[in-house]
Amino acid sequence: MPRGRSFDPVAVLDAAIDLFWADGYAGVSMQDIADASGIGNGSIYLAFGSKWNLFIEAFRVYCARRVELVRAGVFVTAGSTEDIVSAYFDAIIAACASDPQRRGCLLINSIAELGDDAAVAEIARQTIGKMEAELAGAIVRASDARADSSDVARAAEQAVAMSQSLILGSRLGRPTPDLQMTGRAAARTIARGVLVS
Repeated sequence: MPRGRSFDPVAVLDAAIDLFWADGYAGVSMQDIADASGIGNGSIYLAFGSKWNLFIEAFRVYCARRVELVRAGVFVTAGSTEDIVSAYFDAIIAACASDPQRRGCLLINSIAELGDDAAVAEIARQTIGKMEAELAGAIVRASDARADSSDVARAAEQAVAMSQSLILGSRLGRPTPDLQMTGRAAARTIARGVLVS
């Protein structure tokens, strides 16, 4: 009797992320994911139970990777608040530019398609909160913890909101240099709101 293909949950999740990112939840079938991952449909159902459960797990994995992108973007930067926010925007813009399909962001796309679902909304809220926390921590380190905490929180919130606008701009075809100029201007504006006593 021939052996079945071994099950690789990472391959399934990666395939699911790519498909949901490109086509949305409604536009993807379990068979699409099976075809893309090379894993049998039955194995995927046994592991995840349903397309919805697979989506939620894939969404969690994608969102965790976005938080890591923010952490990496601001961790290596030393300097002012403007430098930190600019580095964050540059990381986001570079991630967009590396995607030839210009799919935007699965987080944003999923909020637009499924944001009225409690689980999707909660994962999105937690992810945005973690992104803001990474930025706020980097801003505090840049200012030697002398900045007002409410100013820092507001700056981080504004930066994450602006990054979503940059992602949408990329998805609509704006050239990378234009997005970078917009990001740098926004970083200057955001940095002005962080007061150091």
